[in-house]
Amino acid sequence: MFNRKNRALSSGCVRIEKSDQLASILLKEAGWTETRKNTVLASKKTTSAPIRSDNPVFLYYVTAWIENGNIVNLPDIYGYDRQINLAEINWDLVKKYLQ
Repeated sequence: MFNRKNRALSSGCVRIEKSDQLASILLKEAGWTETRKNTVLASKKTTSAPIRSDNPVFLYYVTAWIENGNIVNLPDIYGYDRQINLAEINWDLVKKYLQ
C-alpha cells in the first residue's frame, strides 16, 4: 500500500501532530518517566502502557478549509460530508475541549 500514490485506505492509523508531546502526557498518566519513554522508543519494540485516562479523543476530519485566502478542497474519501448534520453537533462540548 505504501507504494501507491493514493494511500487513503489504511489499517486505521491516524496522523497526530506533536505525537511526542501527546505520548509524554498519556504515558505520564500511566506512571512512565521521560527516560522510560525514550528507552522504549529507542528499542523499537512494540510495548503496551496501561493508560487510564477518561479524556475524550476528537478526530477532526476536514475536507475543505481556507488557506492564504483560497479554498482548499480534498476528496471526501469516507463520504462524511454528505452525512453530517451540523444541527446535531453539541458545539458547547466541542468548544470546551478546544479551549
